[in-house]
Amino acid sequence: MMQPHAGRWLWWQLHTFTEKIDQSPEQRKAWLANWFATVKKLLGCDSCYKKLERFCNLWEPPLNGDLHAWGMCLHDYVNHELGRGLAYPELTLAPLKERGIVH
Repeated sequence: MMQPHAGRWLWWQLHTFTEKIDQSPEQRKAWLANWFATVKKLLGCDSCYKKLERFCNLWEPPLNGDLHAWGMCLHDYVNHELGRGLAYPELTLAPLKERGIVH
């Protein structure tokens, strides 16, 4: 199980990176691959990681689009899976439902 401080650190990393708008698609792809590898290592739960893979299969990270909105939706998806409330339902619920990620 991931320690809370590790989770907060990973979310901080993701949200800080996704707020930047000057990365190339190649930079985004490489950074995200590294971030997901770190998540998998720190998560220590194959079943939980498969949920993240499912999210990415239903909604690939936009390498040329709004990566910040995607990151917020990923975060709220994880909140949903953990039984927590969505942090930004006014921004995330509709796109998550539209892609069939949450019902």
